[in-house]
Amino acid sequence: MNANRDIEGILNFGILESLLGVMVFGGYKLPNNFNERYINHMGQLFDGYLLDESHNPFSTSTGSVSSIKKRFEIFEGMLEKVNIMIDYNEFKNRLLRLKETLERVKKNRWKSCR
Repeated sequence: MNANRDIEGILNFGILESLLGVMVFGGYKLPNNFNERYINHMGQLFDGYLLDESHNPFSTSTGSVSSIKKRFEIFEGMLEKVNIMIDYNEFKNRLLRLKETLERVKKNRWKSCR
């Protein structure tokens, strides 16, 4: 995110990790206006980092507990809470299906590159 609120560069792993973590473990989902929320919220955070009003939990002390918690809190503010609870076995099955899907995509992508 830059000063013009344009998304640029590659997706930071801390952003992806936090987004998925909040969704999977916190019971949140993407709202319909997620792109708008993301741009506005991350733009405000970017301004705060530039003005030295706060530190950036996505690029400084990324392994510290406080930065991890802050990243999760940021996405909890952007996502919608859903009232679903899944048990461990259901969660494990979903992860296995996701892994299988990603492996198929990777295999197909490799084939298309030849």
